[in-house]
Amino acid sequence: GTKYSRFARALRLNNVYLNRKVLSQLAIFDRPVFASIMTVIDEKWPERLEQWKTPPKQYTVQEMDAIAIPWIERQLPQMYTDTNVRFNRKVADHGAVEYTVDFGDPEQWREYLPQTPELANFNIPDHWVKDANRGSEPWKLDYLNFPGEKNDNRDYIRLMEPAKASQLEEEEKKEKGESSRLTKESSRDDWFNEEPQSWFDN
Repeated sequence: GTKYSRFARALRLNNVYLNRKVLSQLAIFDRPVFASIMTVIDEKWPERLEQWKTPPKQYTVQEMDAIAIPWIERQLPQMYTDTNVRFNRKVADHGAVEYTVDFGDPEQWREYLPQTPELANFNIPDHWVKDANRGSEPWKLDYLNFPGEKNDNRDYIRLMEPAKASQLEEEEKKEKGESSRLTKESSRDDWFNEEPQSWFDN
């Protein structure tokens, strides 16, 4: 598929001047002519049409884990040793997998969670969302294969830069033998624990 605005622009660029009514009549009653017009403006349109008709890949839980967990690890390299990080994974009944990573001062979380209990349930409070009624477009899992440093999303950068800087600072303290919060002992296996991680853990 293609947007009509792009289609109309391509027609003009190729000196094809037909209005919507004529184009619709050709598409309905004379497909070979319409297909010829499509080929003039875009030689690869049959490939794109076939791709559009192809159902999206259905990932197994194992395939989702194999892509998502390494991507999360690349974003927060010290997540398994930082006492300021909690991570959890939940498989829904319909097969989707939800991953959460919380970052912050444990004392502040212990104070805040009783006021916002939905955060402990893989939910986001409505007042945290700019438009709570707006549906979000699914993010293709393949996109996670892009290196994290190439992500130029401003919201992402604003969120992650302080967290990464804080972890680097703690890493430097640890190397110097100073007191550091990088003392937690966990691993990738802990994603699969039945008991979720909590800010109220010791």
